[in-house]
Amino acid sequence: MRVSETARSYVDGKAAETLRTTGKLAFGKKGVIAADLTSRAKSSGKGNTRTSLSALGSNRTISTGDHRYLQGGIFTDMLPEGKKWLRYPGFSHQSNQMVDIFNPKVLKGLVAKAENVKGDYKGTVTLKQLAAFQDTTIPGKLGKIKVKYLLDTNARGLVTRVVSEWTLDFGLMGSSRTVTDTRYTGWGSKVTIKAPAKSQWLDIADLFAETPDADIPSEIPEDAISSLGVGG
Repeated sequence: MRVSETARSYVDGKAAETLRTTGKLAFGKKGVIAADLTSRAKSSGKGNTRTSLSALGSNRTISTGDHRYLQGGIFTDMLPEGKKWLRYPGFSHQSNQMVDIFNPKVLKGLVAKAENVKGDYKGTVTLKQLAAFQDTTIPGKLGKIKVKYLLDTNARGLVTRVVSEWTLDFGLMGSSRTVTDTRYTGWGSKVTIKAPAKSQWLDIADLFAETPDADIPSEIPEDAISSLGVGG
């Protein structure tokens, strides 16, 4: 399957950043088993309308087995000679789209709460409800955030497009709105995705061990982690 996605962020109603992601997914008997996604971030705003995404430039993430392999991003210059990829623990096939249609429980829950109009499913759920579909929880006020969504299906009932929209209101500090539009094509096509050769990657734990005096940020912004495919 091919994936084409555009995520746009707005700060106080003004365009801030655009993150475009393209790539492919491979399927097995239990769903998505591998992903190869490339993302490119571009700033649309100035001053306080900018977020941290544009600083990341472009990056590619291959997910297979129990790991993700990142090429590009904030740690590129720290890799030793001959290494092109950084390996992280955990698997992820999502990019910036918070609605995971490949999780049967999520898809079933969203369809049940949606209004169906000619193959389009439109609805609104809270983050708490969305998390419950995945057997997880989101505490406090964060769980009350509303997510608007649209699911488009083709004549075979397969999802071809997912749009999600949600807003974070920071009170006097303003608000941030994100709209993510993901398109899926080539259902059933043969896809092969392999991890980079072992000689080309370095484990994230080993990177920190080999550069104890490096200026490594003590905290990576949440949106930066998401766009890198590091957030799960």
